[in-house]
Amino acid sequence: MATGPVAPRDSARGARGLGAALVSGLVVAYPLAWMASIAHAEFSGCWLSCGGDPRPASGLAWSVVVAVLLAVPLASGLAVARVRSWGAWTVGVLLVLGTTAAWAAFSLAPGNADFFVGLGG
Repeated sequence: MATGPVAPRDSARGARGLGAALVSGLVVAYPLAWMASIAHAEFSGCWLSCGGDPRPASGLAWSVVVAVLLAVPLASGLAVARVRSWGAWTVGVLLVLGTTAAWAAFSLAPGNADFFVGLGG
């Protein structure tokens, strides 16, 4: 039996957790990109062209969807790895909320309103 700092059983569980996080991340990547784009369009009023009215309440609603989609890979990885630490789950929640808040702040900044317009051509 191994007596090192990480027993084989723990490393296998961690590898399965990482695999679950990567697979679920691939599954939600496309919907996540669309939902983040919609949230940006709602916050800024710009999609393919600018001129629409910003709708922050709708942008906030789409940001909640983005946060849920961001949380799926994290939660599946931690659950499969059987992480019981409240600290790990708390850090994960804070990362998801921080990322979502940063995207909302980026979308609300006046200079970034035409971000997707510039990508389109």
